[in-house]
Amino acid sequence: TLKGIPDPIHKALKKQAETNHRSLNQEILSILDKAIEKTTNPYMSTEKLLAEIREGRKLFKGSMTLEEIDKAKREGRE
Repeated sequence: TLKGIPDPIHKALKKQAETNHRSLNQEILSILDKAIEKTTNPYMSTEKLLAEIREGRKLFKGSMTLEEIDKAKREGRE
C-alpha cells in the first residue's frame, strides 16, 4: 500500500492501469520494474525495446510530412 500519492498522480496511474488492462498494484509494480531495470541493465533485450517503441507509437496518431519532420528537427536543436 502506498500512502500520500497526490490525487493527479493516482488518477493518472489508474488510467494507465486501465489502458494496460492491469490492476493499480500491477501497474505500479510494472513501472517500478522498468525503472529499476533501466538503472541496473542499460542494455535491454530486443523484445523489450520493440515493446517500448510500440507503446510509444500509440501516443502518436496520423503521419507527418517531410517538411513537418524537418521543422521538428530544427526546433529540437534550438
